Amino acid sequence: MNSPFHKAFNSKSPLKEHKKIRRQINAARRKFNKDPNNKYASGDFEEIHADLYAKETAAKKAHDTNRTEEEDVQVREDEDAAQGSAVEMQSPLHGYVDASDMVDSNPSTAHMWNKVFDSMTTAGLGIVDARAKKEKDKNFNEWLKSDGKGLATSSPEYLEKYTEIYGAQAPTKSTS
Repeated sequence: MNSPFHKAFNSKSPLKEHKKIRRQINAARRKFNKDPNNKYASGDFEEIHADLYAKETAAKKAHDTNRTEEEDVQVREDEDAAQGSAVEMQSPLHGYVDASDMVDSNPSTAHMWNKVFDSMTTAGLGIVDARAKKEKDKNFNEWLKSDGKGLATSSPEYLEKYTEIYGAQAPTKSTS
């Protein structure tokens, strides 16, 4: 969130002033609570720092946008006029509300769910295959450490055991 737009947008925010004042209040409260024998012990925290609370209230009221009755009436009239003109112009927004522009107002979504189930099945099979391969690798490595010690990868016993555990022939390395 350090983009130039974000910085420029937030620099205009009136909430920045609130944050500064709130930090001052919080710092004063920490200082007040930290020292039991402080100079403030004679009064209540809110009374002592009434000036900070007044600044915070003033900052909040500075951007309070309460409209007058005339402005409310004007806004409502503008909204009503805009809504009426959308209906008169046969706006696409009007059509989407009651689905009058669609051939079928309740289209089938089965094809989307099929894709979801297919992807979940593929993911599940991938997990199962990975676990099975791990188990096969473990069994083959145990055999290599015990009975298959010192066997060449091209020996018939090695190839037979590989085929027995993995269910396929051992891969051969190409010499080209």
